[in-house]
Amino acid sequence: PLPLRNVHGCCSNCQLQVHQAMRSAAASISRIGTQLRGVHSKPSNAVKGLLFDLDGTIVNTEHLHFLTWQMTFERLNLPKLSEDHYKTHVCGHSSTNILREHFPNDSVAAIRSKIAIKESLFFARAENLLQPLKGFRELVQWADKAKVPYCLVTSATREGAERICRVLNIHEVFSRKVLSDDCEKA
Repeated sequence: PLPLRNVHGCCSNCQLQVHQAMRSAAASISRIGTQLRGVHSKPSNAVKGLLFDLDGTIVNTEHLHFLTWQMTFERLNLPKLSEDHYKTHVCGHSSTNILREHFPNDSVAAIRSKIAIKESLFFARAENLLQPLKGFRELVQWADKAKVPYCLVTSATREGAERICRVLNIHEVFSRKVLSDDCEKA
């Protein structure tokens, strides 16, 4: 079994799904002995699988998220969002939790409506600003050739992850995904 650790307070259900997805993909591989940039993998230390986070691994969205949250705070008449507050209270947190902190009495529908504002602002700019990080496509090609299983694991919602993948033209790359919607605590 692949060792997994609890990242960002992720629930055990999410860890189990990642483990099952990777185990399922790995079951079809009998031997890994391929080459990546001239370095040979030996079966004893071969890559067993790859887990790709969306933000910061496949694409750098942090600058766009910061800008989008600043604009969202302004539209929702919240105090101006500083970079320090963003780093400590927004970055890495779900949109629901961020907005619930500022609007604790809002209904689920009202919070979703505010999230829709943020998402609209984000994707209005994403198409022109985002592209996969250098080396991502080559790594996926290597993994395919080497029959190394890989999975998308992200705190993004299913809708958000699918939209970013379409913007990046990588929507068909991942057959296995573990998203925040799949976890009790994202």
